[in-house]
Amino acid sequence: MIAKEFLQSLIDRGYDHYFGVPDSLLSGLSKSLELDFSEKTQHIITQNEGAAVGMAIGHYLGSGKPGIVYLQN
Repeated sequence: MIAKEFLQSLIDRGYDHYFGVPDSLLSGLSKSLELDFSEKTQHIITQNEGAAVGMAIGHYLGSGKPGIVYLQN
C-alpha cells in the first residue's frame, strides 16, 4: 500500500487529525503526513500509544470529529 494514496483517501473522507508513535513499519505513513500533507492535517507524535488514544478521544470530545490513531504492533 502506498502511504500517500492511503492518507489522501482518509483526508478525502474528512479525517484531518492523526495521533501515534512512529516506528519503522509506519515510517512511510508518518513521513507522508509530515512532507505531503502538513498543510491539510494535524499530526501529533505522542510518547506512547495510550497518549495517542487519549488525545484522539479528547479531540473527538472537543470537536465531534474522529481522529486517526496509528499504533505499533
